[in-house]
This record gives sequence, C-alpha cells and structure tokens, in this order.
Amino acid sequence: GVVTITQGTGANCVTSPVVLFTFTATASGPQLPVGTIPLGTIVPATKALCLTTDAATTSARVLTQ
Repeated sequence: GVVTITQGTGANCVTSPVVLFTFTATASGPQLPVGTIPLGTIVPATKALCLTTDAATTSARVLTQ
C-alpha cells in the first residue's frame, strides 16, 4: 500500500499540492509503519492537510495539534 501526506488548498488538496511524505510497502517488502509517528511538520493555517491511499484496503489517520 501507499499513503501520501500532502498539503494544499481546495477540496482534497488539489490546488497547489505539495507532497510532504510518502510511505510505501509491497507484498514482499517492508510493511507500512504502525503506531504513532511524529512527523514534526508545520502546515500553515491557510493550507489543508490531506492523506491519500492507493487502495480502499489501505487506511491511515492523522492526529494534529
């Protein structure tokens, strides 16, 4: 599975998207990280933070402060 974390504007960060992180795993390779992973990223208040996955079977959650 692939999880991409993006910042941008508009619905689903489609306007001016900037990819911040991409996590990738394959059936024969490493698995996606599980648990809390502090990213230490600041997203301006004028931007949205979006997650996209490559499949309906891949899930992810963002906790922000």
